[in-house]
Amino acid sequence: MTNLATAFALIAALATCDSAWCIEDAVEQLTALANALSAAGQHAAAIEALTRAVGILRRSAGLYDERQYSLLSQLADLHSLSGDTGVRFRQVFR
Repeated sequence: MTNLATAFALIAALATCDSAWCIEDAVEQLTALANALSAAGQHAAAIEALTRAVGILRRSAGLYDERQYSLLSQLADLHSLSGDTGVRFRQVFR
């Protein structure tokens, strides 16, 4: 399964996900997908996956969850790697 197909499968799974375990699993899988995409040089796709993970975490755990800070830091690093030095956090905080 390609990375894009994996991402779509995760999004479909999230549509039916309502338990805390399912949410945690989705965040972990999206983070792992972002790491794999980043390692493959696909920074834009990695940014999309991490942005989704941050959004899921924010909705389920609130604004001040420690894991969110880690993901946001990783997201800022990816934006830097992709050449976007003016990171647009408004996109993350939708």
